[in-house]
Amino acid sequence: MKTGPLMIEFFGTLLLVFVILATGNPYAIGATLAIIVAIGGGVSGGHFNPAVTTSLVFANKTGMNSLI
Repeated sequence: MKTGPLMIEFFGTLLLVFVILATGNPYAIGATLAIIVAIGGGVSGGHFNPAVTTSLVFANKTGMNSLI
């Protein structure tokens, strides 16, 4: 996996965690997730939750490079 998609995943996850911790508002969290998936989903695959990526690796749906 190239560094571009990994950077999008990193900053998208960072933004999502920030909104979760700063607001706790479910509407703000949902809107943030929708925005980051709309912006970065086409580039990175849209796994902005590390648990989703991990489960897809264990289900052999994506490569182990996604976890690194």
